[in-house]
Amino acid sequence: MNNRMNRGCSGLRSTAGLRKQAHRRAQRAFTLVELLAVIAIIAMLAGLLSPVIRQAVGRARSAQCTSQLRQLGHAIQLYAQENNQKFPTVEPLPSLPVDPDHPLPSLHEALLKYVQGDEMVFRCPRDAKRWPVEGASYEWCYPYGDDLVDAPKVWIFNRPIEKATLLWDYDNVHADQGGTHTKNILFADGHVSGI
Repeated sequence: MNNRMNRGCSGLRSTAGLRKQAHRRAQRAFTLVELLAVIAIIAMLAGLLSPVIRQAVGRARSAQCTSQLRQLGHAIQLYAQENNQKFPTVEPLPSLPVDPDHPLPSLHEALLKYVQGDEMVFRCPRDAKRWPVEGASYEWCYPYGDDLVDAPKVWIFNRPIEKATLLWDYDNVHADQGGTHTKNILFADGHVSGI
């Protein structure tokens, strides 16, 4: 009989213990209002951070464009070493050749081997329009074709290499990144700057 009582009491104790655990769990759970408030706060923070994140992504893409232009500057130097220290003669806009009867090679065709076949070097990550049509996102300064790399000329006028612009973005693809510049430019001395 004593054993029966003990078994019965332990059953009561375990039921009471379960109730306490259930009560503690209920106190820890979020109510629907609290959950909606947390979701609203997260949505507001995301809305505030969205422009900052977009701007950071734009700057990162612009930095990648700058890096690619520097790689193309190195490719131009390698090209010149194999071609009597002269710049390549390429079309500024391959879709509209300077002389349609005798089109020149594109920048892509002239320099591809000097960038180890990496075609993405010719594409600015912010350009979606020119790359598919021209094979590059960058326009070549046509008058420098076949000039010596250390003595570029615009028609008959010598240009200092730090001011001689070789390549630049076809379009103002960097305009929405915070207003600092609209295009990246590669100069003959190898530095890249924005305008």
